[in-house]
Amino acid sequence: VSKSTIGKQVNFTVASWNENPQAVLSHIKQVFGNSKLIIRSSSKGEDSWFCSNAGGYESILNIKGNDQQQITSGIEAVISSYGKTSGLTHGSDQVLVQEQLLNAKVSGVVFTCGLETGSPYYRFNFDDKSDSTESVTAGTDNDLRTIIISRFGTEHLAHVEPKMVKVLTAIKELEKLLGYDKLDIEFAIDNKDQVHIFQVRPITVDHSDYEIDLDLIRSSLEVSKELFESQTSPPPFVYGDKTILANMPDWNPAEIIGTSPKPLAFSLYRQLISNKIWGIQRAEYGYRNTQPCPLIYSLSGQPYVDVRASINSFIPKTVTNAAAKRLAQAYLQILADNPQFHDKLEFDVLFTIWTPEYQSVAAKRFKNHAVTQADIDQLERGLKQLTCKALTRLNDDIASIKQLPPRRDAILSSKIPLVDKVYCLIEDCKEFGTLAFSHAARAGFVATTILKSLVSNNKLSDARRLAFLNSFQTVTGVFERAKYAHAKNTLSDQELLNEYGHLRPGTYEITTQAYWEDVKCYLNTKNSHKPKPIEKFEFNLVEQQGLQQFLTELGADIAVTALQDYLMEAIIAREYVKFEFTKNLSVALDCCVQLGRSIGISREDMAFVQYNDLLKLKLNALNKRQLKKVIKRRKQQHIATITIELPSLIQSAKDLYAFERVNSLPNFVTINRIEAIVEELTEQGQSDLSGKLVMIPQADPGYDWLFGYNIAGLITKYGGANSHMAIRAAEIDLPAAIGVGEKLYEKITYMK
Repeated sequence: VSKSTIGKQVNFTVASWNENPQAVLSHIKQVFGNSKLIIRSSSKGEDSWFCSNAGGYESILNIKGNDQQQITSGIEAVISSYGKTSGLTHGSDQVLVQEQLLNAKVSGVVFTCGLETGSPYYRFNFDDKSDSTESVTAGTDNDLRTIIISRFGTEHLAHVEPKMVKVLTAIKELEKLLGYDKLDIEFAIDNKDQVHIFQVRPITVDHSDYEIDLDLIRSSLEVSKELFESQTSPPPFVYGDKTILANMPDWNPAEIIGTSPKPLAFSLYRQLISNKIWGIQRAEYGYRNTQPCPLIYSLSGQPYVDVRASINSFIPKTVTNAAAKRLAQAYLQILADNPQFHDKLEFDVLFTIWTPEYQSVAAKRFKNHAVTQADIDQLERGLKQLTCKALTRLNDDIASIKQLPPRRDAILSSKIPLVDKVYCLIEDCKEFGTLAFSHAARAGFVATTILKSLVSNNKLSDARRLAFLNSFQTVTGVFERAKYAHAKNTLSDQELLNEYGHLRPGTYEITTQAYWEDVKCYLNTKNSHKPKPIEKFEFNLVEQQGLQQFLTELGADIAVTALQDYLMEAIIAREYVKFEFTKNLSVALDCCVQLGRSIGISREDMAFVQYNDLLKLKLNALNKRQLKKVIKRRKQQHIATITIELPSLIQSAKDLYAFERVNSLPNFVTINRIEAIVEELTEQGQSDLSGKLVMIPQADPGYDWLFGYNIAGLITKYGGANSHMAIRAAEIDLPAAIGVGEKLYEKITYMK
């Protein structure tokens, strides 16, 4: 090798050590003399250690080369670790002895393909702070960095982390020499910028399920690049000269439909929410009208929010165009400077409702931007007006949801073709359901924000806020009581199914079973515990004075009791309206399954149909033979979607090819602390979850069945402070970390 240094080393099998340890020790002495050594594991089980054995085997540092007893103890410790992990020691497993690098400034591991799929990416996981050569493999450092580079854009590594360029050059040389491009490589960089290679192992994960078409991946990235660059100029009625796309800042697509949704789920989410409904609701509420701008774009099949459009849609319509331009530009720059805020846009970047601390926070937030005090004052007036109206408009905003049940029954009982039923159910859901839900979700956000503001201003303690949230039931609390009633035989099977059978993990995903399809798993009531009684809550005199002070400063002409009612009703309405509109969506998916069966298309393949295909099928503009060809093409494209790795936030076309994973700040629910065994939910109906800390990717209401298993706590990869699971966890006083982000979620997944 010419691009890196491979130091002296001695390797031997466990069998040879057991047979003649003295010969091994003599060889080590001959090679290294009195140098300081490191004794590394080199087990067959480490070929995919990141997947299952990260830190599972020992590596012993700071071994004195002239101390045979210390060397012996180190070797025995490494060999013993093989037994601890695998249950027995294999003679063919090896031990590796090397001279310890004492001046490392960076150390880490590189995978030369995607571990799960074999996708064409380099993945750098490294430590550039601790000076340890073992912090990555041992999992001992909490501040490791992760950089992901597409093979189709390796030149962009320099703009993410220049000091990794030499490492990549060395790795490419090793790939060429070995004639193999699926490698697991341990490396370090010394204080003279020399790259050192410690170990090279093949990645032995079976990737045969993923037929990767490199040309398709390359062209998909090129199309995404063209789309991003085409959005450089803002659309009409939208201000800001910076293009930012992200997967969690508004309507949280990564949480609701996932980062790689199948076409039907993606198209339904767009149809029901992100094409028009989101903007209509904002305009009706009193914000700027950004129509006809859509909220979500597709980059290689992955959903990304147009952050610029989102930001503009949260500026009150009473703000002048000139001030709106300055505000939008400032908001965009704040997020660009703090990408970790991408899933907390309304908390750490925008001002979308008024709270008493507004002026002081706004002064700090806009300090280094072109926003004037006059702009801040103008924004405050607009936010006060919005917030005042919010406190009295809820019932009118959600009134349409009451029309859904009778209309749904009429559609389902009609004799129209299945495709027509799907169309009617979805269009009704949009007109009477998701617009109402958009309003209810906004009201829920207003209510929870006011409560948290009262806490931060010392008008209410956090314990009292949680007590208030526990003093009433959302629809999911009612669900728990219904399951208990069923367990006690006071509620029939059919009554339980009629009300809750439509729920499904992954609300928009046709391939996930609805509760009615797997009653044993989802509606298991055998272990239902008697729900805690709902404790009556009354704001005390001091708290009522705090509420009155809030109303006075806001300029709202309503009584304190009306505010109290609003805080409760808004949170309840958010969950109730979602529950109702998803009934239409769920039965529409059921109809899609039946439709597919009637035309010879499996449930799995129906996931690759888009809503517009169904509309064309209804209008006879597409036949089933043509639809099957479309499905075949989309299935190939979806393989590219799930193998392409993209960042949570994109500010440049270069980010499509090279990016660093940023840390997200979890949303902690309750003030409780727990210790429990962690179990990632990877398939339905897993083993006993009782007493475990359960991990799920999404904070989706379809996962409410988990609460019937007496879990100890909950961790979700995606989800906001006001997501369904955050509200649900608070309601039942369950410790939870909602929206920990990809980096931390992955780290917890691989913990031993």
